[in-house]
Amino acid sequence: MTTEAPAVVNQVAPWDAARALRFWAALLAVVGTGLIVLGLVLQYYYAPSYTDGWGRVVGADAYNYLIIGLRGLALVVAGLASIVAATGCAICSALAKRAG
Repeated sequence: MTTEAPAVVNQVAPWDAARALRFWAALLAVVGTGLIVLGLVLQYYYAPSYTDGWGRVVGADAYNYLIIGLRGLALVVAGLASIVAATGCAICSALAKRAG
């Protein structure tokens, strides 16, 4: 007499997936908004001293403006990418909720 083991199905319930995706969408939206705000602030912040680490990078002012502007632009682009990912998570969450 043999007893067969029950089949194990690795399937996540649609409502659990929708909740997880909603969480990630909210988290990515908050992080993206923070990165955009930080990038915009840092693009226009220039401290003429070497003490704080966010101002002067090299000795020449023109290079410092370029470096600081590009640093802020990189943060803004990272924030926009995070918001695009949050939008994708929100759309997938709505589709998973609709399927369940």
